[in-house]
Amino acid sequence: MFRGPPKSRASATTLCQKCLKRGHYSYECQVSAQQRPYKPRPSRTQQLLNPDLKPKLTTEVPNDLIRR
Repeated sequence: MFRGPPKSRASATTLCQKCLKRGHYSYECQVSAQQRPYKPRPSRTQQLLNPDLKPKLTTEVPNDLIRR
């Protein structure tokens, strides 16, 4: 019995790591490799040699994780 494709559990704020768009996970991404944006990032070695390249950490907590 085929029920169709499974429903995605991704929320509207879920960010795809392949195409950098919201609303789906990377394993659900339909964008071809030629259409994906290239985002250059410094290597870990470059980050260690130049502290200015380290990513900035935030202390913000997503609303999903806040206990009410």
